[in-house]
Amino acid sequence: MKTTIFSALTFLALTCSAHAGEKLDYQLKVMGTEYGTASLYYNGSKAYGDIKSNEKWSSVFNVNNRMASQISKTGYPSRTEYDYEFSDSKGFYNIDYGTSRVRIAKNRNGKKKNRTFVPKRRLHDMITWVGAIREAVEKKPGKKIVSYVFSGARVYKVVCRPQKTVNLQTQIGTKRSIPYTVIITRPGNYKRELKVWFNAEGRFEPLRLVGKFAAGHAEASIISIKRELKHN
Repeated sequence: MKTTIFSALTFLALTCSAHAGEKLDYQLKVMGTEYGTASLYYNGSKAYGDIKSNEKWSSVFNVNNRMASQISKTGYPSRTEYDYEFSDSKGFYNIDYGTSRVRIAKNRNGKKKNRTFVPKRRLHDMITWVGAIREAVEKKPGKKIVSYVFSGARVYKVVCRPQKTVNLQTQIGTKRSIPYTVIITRPGNYKRELKVWFNAEGRFEPLRLVGKFAAGHAEASIISIKRELKHN
């Protein structure tokens, strides 16, 4: 999994039935300059995310990605589709989460590869894991959350630790929010740290994300929240 702001933003998509018909739009910045936009939305048992860099950044670090997740009644994914473009690399993942095996079909720059593996534990994808966080923010505030997320290539351990509630200035007004420190690791020396603020007043939407990514220090800030959307 490339450590890009897209990877982190797709972590913030919507996964709980309580959030059905919800769409979040974000403004993205890298090193203090406008980078692009992202949208995250949910309808029924399906969740979607997309991100696109603007014209200025596309010549430097182009991103044009889409992700869709079919969500089971348990909140874990049953199928994930991930279509990506990072600068000169493009391709897709199709991932099926069976009862005992995970099956992956990968295409990168026209080269196809299939594989399967037996997971040691239940795995979230880059969308569904945040449903557990939003539920925990609402029902078990103050608790550490540990999840295991499959990117299509590797399994990551994701640990979320809540902090004290604060007032957060956003483009949709001042919001009482609960910041979470998010630590992402895998075997070896890989470690990334993010910080995410969740709304403490509404449906516990992710309002802001900051972290260091491949393109540099980046942030995503909420610019709109829409309800009761209908998708085919």
